[in-house]
Amino acid sequence: MSPTLSPASDFTLVQGQLSAAAVAGIQDSFNALPKDPYIQGDFRYRCYSNVKLVAGQVQRLPTKSFMQSSDINQYLGDVERRYEEIPDATLHGEAMVAMLEGFQQECGLSDEAVIEIHQIRIKTESRNATPPAPEGVHQDGFDFLGVYVLGTGSVEGGELMLYEAKDAAPFFCERFADGQYVVLNDARYFHNAAPVIPLEGQQLGYWDVVVLTAHAA
Repeated sequence: MSPTLSPASDFTLVQGQLSAAAVAGIQDSFNALPKDPYIQGDFRYRCYSNVKLVAGQVQRLPTKSFMQSSDINQYLGDVERRYEEIPDATLHGEAMVAMLEGFQQECGLSDEAVIEIHQIRIKTESRNATPPAPEGVHQDGFDFLGVYVLGTGSVEGGELMLYEAKDAAPFFCERFADGQYVVLNDARYFHNAAPVIPLEGQQLGYWDVVVLTAHAA
């Protein structure tokens, strides 16, 4: 199966690193994330917001539900999901602004582009492998996708994997340190993340990420 190029851009992907100060400033906010009510089991926590970044200023948009088609998400496709909003302190903090500014610039987005933000924690216990993405190898149904890893100190695994096609071997597989990220053409590539487990000797671990998505605008 050949990759589908975005009709709006020939952008492929770019990697980067957030500052240590930005990472430290957002890490505690993951402790307050509510449990994802659409996932069976106690392993995923999530908030969700929609914003525009206008002249460097974050503008929160009205709350809306999140839904993907079953063609995109075989695990929760065609399910209308409503999550709690990301708190103002996190949304307007240094880390989130840095992520949004970089994402906007790297994808060539205008100030009118709507950026969807998912702040997610994956909890893993007792050396049991926990998949960050239950849907497996997938696309999110957007033109652009950014995955920002903010907390990895208590787990092993979690390698980000990128694919030219859903049934292909990954052409990219890397475990990100805190603050590392990748922005990619979601219409061209598929992605997944390896299961995470607590570090040896630990009973509990967390893997914290922020995912940004947008259509070309």
